[in-house]
Amino acid sequence: MQKIITALLIFIFSALTPVQASQTEIFTKAVFHIDANNTPMLELQNSRIVSCKSSIGNGIAKSCDIESSPMYTHDKEKAAFSFDGQNDFLVIDLPNELRLGSIHIFVAGNLRKAKTTQYFVGSKPDARLDLFANNKEFLVELGFEAHSLKHGPLLDEKPHLFELSHFLPEKVTGQIPPAHYFVDGNICGRPFSKSIEIITKTLTFGAHNSGSAGHLNGNIYEIIIFDKPLTECEQNFVRSYLGNKWNININEPSANNNSVKLKETRVGPDGQYSSIGIYNECPESPDGKRILYVIFDKAPSNDQPLAPFSLWVCDSNLQNHKLVQKSENPTDNHNAAFQQWVDNDSVAYCSSYIAKLPDGSYHKREIRVFNVDTGKVEFGPYTDGFLGDSTAKGKILMNVDGDQSNLGPRGVYELDTKTGNVRCVCKARDFGWYAENLDWYGMKKNCKRWDPTHARFSPEGTRISFMFNAGGSQYLFFTCNADGSNLKYWGADKPLHELWFDENTICGADEITDDNNPDNLSFRRWDLNKRVIETLAGQVNHTAFSPDRQWFAGESFYRSNPVELYIYKRGQTIATATVFQSDAQIVWQKVGHVNPSFSRDGSRLYYNRPVGDLKQAYFCDISSLVKK
Repeated sequence: MQKIITALLIFIFSALTPVQASQTEIFTKAVFHIDANNTPMLELQNSRIVSCKSSIGNGIAKSCDIESSPMYTHDKEKAAFSFDGQNDFLVIDLPNELRLGSIHIFVAGNLRKAKTTQYFVGSKPDARLDLFANNKEFLVELGFEAHSLKHGPLLDEKPHLFELSHFLPEKVTGQIPPAHYFVDGNICGRPFSKSIEIITKTLTFGAHNSGSAGHLNGNIYEIIIFDKPLTECEQNFVRSYLGNKWNININEPSANNNSVKLKETRVGPDGQYSSIGIYNECPESPDGKRILYVIFDKAPSNDQPLAPFSLWVCDSNLQNHKLVQKSENPTDNHNAAFQQWVDNDSVAYCSSYIAKLPDGSYHKREIRVFNVDTGKVEFGPYTDGFLGDSTAKGKILMNVDGDQSNLGPRGVYELDTKTGNVRCVCKARDFGWYAENLDWYGMKKNCKRWDPTHARFSPEGTRISFMFNAGGSQYLFFTCNADGSNLKYWGADKPLHELWFDENTICGADEITDDNNPDNLSFRRWDLNKRVIETLAGQVNHTAFSPDRQWFAGESFYRSNPVELYIYKRGQTIATATVFQSDAQIVWQKVGHVNPSFSRDGSRLYYNRPVGDLKQAYFCDISSLVKK
């Protein structure tokens, strides 16, 4: 039978145009493919499924006994594997190893009845590959991590397409999201699991943990599994195929405008690895006269993520480049030195936020403020932490996530450079109530071990936002007044790469926010009660806005290839311009993020971009664009 199918595929390919053939050949890359319509591959007993052979390779899905076998149903519109929600499930048998970290799975199916957990695909707890859903949430578990998305309603008697793409880069240090998960073509999240467990012998369809729990009350129409990454075009082709076949409304990627050409200008020297700082933090001095950037002595790598660096300034017309500080400690590729202007003369910076290195050793981390004209260190070093994301009125924020800091215990601290006063905004140990009343797999119940990160001032410095990494890839997001009062817990569903829009509202990419709006990565604005005020722009990742809040920028989502940087006019979901398209290796695998930011007068957009094997600081002139 397999030889006949292979010969038939070859015959079909020979009759197709080159484009059609290349698209259809995508399915020959699959390691497992079952389809309820493919009746020759089915073995039935009294309308129950005994087994279903994969149309690719030698895999098979089979029942353990006839009582736990799903029914086979067929009507004029579609065939299905029908699971009763009681004890039905199928197990997969593959001749070759299948691992987490090397898998893309597509499941077309639907739900009939709401349950807390219903598994389209499950595994044993030690291997952990679970795709499950109820009427309002789609959830994924990888390794020890669980992630949920309120995508709903999924209980609408309509077929949906569920996906997980999980490919681990090798030897990566830092926050590399190796996975995506999707519903109906909408990218919905990014589990951080680093698991590489073998899952070949433990996969089940329609239940979890070898059929012992989470039985599906619904249908599975088709499952396709790949063990090699697919290009975006290939992914979209598979989605289109399944969407057309099973009448699933697949989200089509928006066509952003590539016709507007913007002139790009390199900031630093040619041939060297350079970088601006964190997203939305303008590299220009407050008066707009000088530009601050970092030059690495060598390119950071996954094996050696830290590299020596120096800080440089130049005039805004790119004249008079000057070395202003050689760091005593190295930094990484992620946000460079978090370098930030405190005023027109002083700059704050830090060494890497990474504490533990791949070889198990620990890195010395320090924060300093220095004068760019004299090179004199004015404040610091402050130890065992790293800078917050922004400055305000001569003040900086510091995230202390180690236990040996000269500032004090883990928490968020503020330095006022006008007075030299340092004060603690909050301490991790004071968040015990949240540790006691929240729970998820992998959570650190001792709040003293929580890691503060991404502390950020509102534009006028009257409020602060920050988060704690509490374990299990969950980040608890908080806001408060600048003095630490009026603490408000947002949740773990914070906007992605959030910013303060003004003193009372925040903005960012809507990835998992529980706000009754689609989690489609649109650039949105919320009040502090999670109410959506407006959709500012289309899809973004690392975010930035112009001083007048009329223009917005961000790049394509994690693991996109090519990486694209978009500029949007306020209120428009289609980009006005695509600044560049580039290979993804440096941006994602090597964590050299684009990190856009606007100039003080809004006439430029600064960013990092890949140039061959380098990451370099650039800007493009958008003055003609914003004046239209």
